[in-house]
Amino acid sequence: MPKSSKTIARSQIKCASCEICSYHLGLESPDLSPPFRDMYICDVCNRTYYWQCLLKTSCCNTTEREAIDANDSWACPARINLNQNEKESRIHFQKREIVEVSWDPACEPEELQNTSNLLPLALHQNS
Repeated sequence: MPKSSKTIARSQIKCASCEICSYHLGLESPDLSPPFRDMYICDVCNRTYYWQCLLKTSCCNTTEREAIDANDSWACPARINLNQNEKESRIHFQKREIVEVSWDPACEPEELQNTSNLLPLALHQNS
């Protein structure tokens, strides 16, 4: 049974991962601590993308990176062709699209609590 639930904005998620590869640490950052220079956040939907993933999927090309870095706003490949009204609607929607649920642990041993954030790192290191 959930302890609590509330609607949150996607921008409130503390540990974002790439929408393409699902990896959550920087690919170009040697110290592996945010903010990551190579992670781009869409100003319309707040989804995150690694530059290398955008290149691999041909969503962007190498000449566009400087212009994207210099621009104050960036729209992801899924939102770039929206008109201004559609973008504003999407911005409004992203503020209420996620439900955060808190649970009381039922049978998880104390030594395993709060270790779920280590799983993605272990999976990435083993791949």
